[in-house]
Amino acid sequence: MRRLSILAALAAVLVVSAGTRAAPAQAAEGDPGDFCSYSPDYPFGWNFNGACRGHDECLDRLPADARLPDRLRCDDAFHGALLHASHLSLPGLCEDSAFCRLLATVYYRVVRTVTLLTGGAVDAPAPRASSG
Repeated sequence: MRRLSILAALAAVLVVSAGTRAAPAQAAEGDPGDFCSYSPDYPFGWNFNGACRGHDECLDRLPADARLPDRLRCDDAFHGALLHASHLSLPGLCEDSAFCRLLATVYYRVVRTVTLLTGGAVDAPAPRASSG
């Protein structure tokens, strides 16, 4: 059963990656307009750009020594913002669409996983100078 869950998540990621054809022009990775790093800002026409921007801004407001609970609050707010995203051409919000809720959950779980794997670090630790 667990294998099916993993396969379903991978399939969803592939679907998200393929679903950007009808979206506005995407900012290139590293551009100031690329808020959903390494994933589409407008998957299948759902406007996740604002939610990703809000998440980035929430993290930017955290102090360098922020703890895991602070980062998790940003992640939870990100999930709520994803569910309130609108579509570029369809009426309603993401939370009204089962498919969009699945997309939002995939985005959220990836971000949450990264948060937990990094221990909530907002920035990667600076490399230590070698002595010797």
